[in-house]
Amino acid sequence: MLEVFLALLLLIAATIFLTQLIFRLGTKKLMDQLEARMRACELIANHKRVPDDWLRPFRERAETLRRAGSDAGALAKIEAQAKKRCARQLDELIRFYEHTNLVDSAETRRTLLASLREQRTRWETLDWAAMLEHVGN
Repeated sequence: MLEVFLALLLLIAATIFLTQLIFRLGTKKLMDQLEARMRACELIANHKRVPDDWLRPFRERAETLRRAGSDAGALAKIEAQAKKRCARQLDELIRFYEHTNLVDSAETRRTLLASLREQRTRWETLDWAAMLEHVGN
């Protein structure tokens, strides 16, 4: 009887521990994603920059193609992909800020969204080849 009680107690303790662990990991992942969105918003709205995290994979691919001596068509394809992907991520960021409660007022939301939409329009005319060559933009 004591063995059954100890086994049940151990099972309950393990369940509580695992539940807390899963909750903490999930919360950390959520907070990391939220922080990344806020950091991206800061760079785009206040500094008028495309986040380096968004450009990094395309820069790496473009650099690999340059080293391999690929033609301009292959590089142009990477540039188009970067433009499309970054525009999609900015659209997602705009949708997030349209619906989040993480802004202090309606006026802040309007100002922030106006700035993000302005940058979305500006990105249509950016020199994406230069964006992929340089870390700063």
